[in-house]
Amino acid sequence: MKNRRTEVFPSIVIPKKAMVRSKPQFDDPILIETVRAIVRAVRANGDVAIKELSKKYDKIRISQVRIKPKKADVSPALRKAMKVAYKRIIRYHTEFASSSRAELAEEGVVWGRVVRPIQRVGIYVPGGSAPLFSTLLMAAGAAKAAGVPELAVATPPPVNEGILAACEVAGITEIYQVGGAQAIAGLAFGTKSIKPVDKIVGPGNRYVTEAKRQVFGYVGIDSLAGPTDILILADDSASPEYLAADMIAQSEHGVDSQAILVTKSKSLAKKVQEEVARQLEDLPRRKIAAESIRTQSKIVICKTNTEMFAVSNYIAPEHLSIQLKDSWAAVDKITCAGAIFVGQEAPEALGDYITGPNHILPTYGTARFCGPLSTDDFLTTASLQSVTSNALKKLAGPAALMARAEELEGHARSLDVRIKKAESETKKKASKKTTKKPSKKTTKKAIKKNARKTKNR
Repeated sequence: MKNRRTEVFPSIVIPKKAMVRSKPQFDDPILIETVRAIVRAVRANGDVAIKELSKKYDKIRISQVRIKPKKADVSPALRKAMKVAYKRIIRYHTEFASSSRAELAEEGVVWGRVVRPIQRVGIYVPGGSAPLFSTLLMAAGAAKAAGVPELAVATPPPVNEGILAACEVAGITEIYQVGGAQAIAGLAFGTKSIKPVDKIVGPGNRYVTEAKRQVFGYVGIDSLAGPTDILILADDSASPEYLAADMIAQSEHGVDSQAILVTKSKSLAKKVQEEVARQLEDLPRRKIAAESIRTQSKIVICKTNTEMFAVSNYIAPEHLSIQLKDSWAAVDKITCAGAIFVGQEAPEALGDYITGPNHILPTYGTARFCGPLSTDDFLTTASLQSVTSNALKKLAGPAALMARAEELEGHARSLDVRIKKAESETKKKASKKTTKKPSKKTTKKAIKKNARKTKNR
């Protein structure tokens, strides 16, 4: 038993060895060509190609691409849990949704932005050994909070009952039993059965990710998702049992998942190693989690808190758990993370399902420049601007000067013609004021009006 435990210890390393970001695999020529062939086949042959590809890759024959929504065979308790989670997801995303606004920037200038929902979105939901119905709830909740009117779901056949139940909870009736790269191609370009979408969101395997990369530009995508990861900042106040459980929770996703513990305490590191080995023993997905722990995960021993934060910010984790004596104070030190879980009573697993914020997050260290899926991913934004004649006269001159400096004479003339007209209108008004004499009728009205004002005083 002792040897068995030793095999699955996360290794202990120094910070220098830990400061390595996982790299996206977007240069595999075999993968690229395989996916390109799938995308071409779906574009050319639509439903026929999808059915053939489902037989080839999913090892299943499908008679129809779209299926009818139905009452899913899940327990009442699970359905109720989904409803609670979905309500919280909607609430969170509605609270932080962007909106249209316009304001007077200065005299004669109005600026702002017009925010509108994307009209049609496709959600890809992974199936397989761990069908992620929670991902459907997360994506649909953010989209619904943004006001997206049409949502479609694509997921590998046979469609999991939990995914059907999530569709039911989210009010989605457009469901396609299609997985892999063929699902992405179908959503992007459409077939006889599939109505094309404007944007595709949701994680998947390497074929799905490569397909999203290839269709980007024809449609929008959320991100190019990679293996999931977690980084935990902890000190002696943290529970070794909790820390080990959190590392295993992430590792059971796949053999390429990564769990990193960063601490100054060598004694804590040893205790966590022992806890990881103990907790893995009866885990249903032990084989997967153990391989992830052995090959991808590590415990980093730092000398100072500053060094701990430097490691975290360099790696830019998808999930960051802070389990320190003063966890909230550490938040200010973080510059890059997809989702931050503050305190040992806020495990990442809770955020995966029910807290409210989205669990579709940046991987591969891309939290350096992007964030979680949000309502902003389902909105289009147009800038808004309007100027009066007087403001035009003030601003057009400098703009025309810059246009000519860039050798764009047409731009400058577009401004010049308006300046001339505005100046002409100003001269006409000035001329009318100096030459026009008030009529007797107008004069009498003015006298009476002033008389009334005087009387009222």
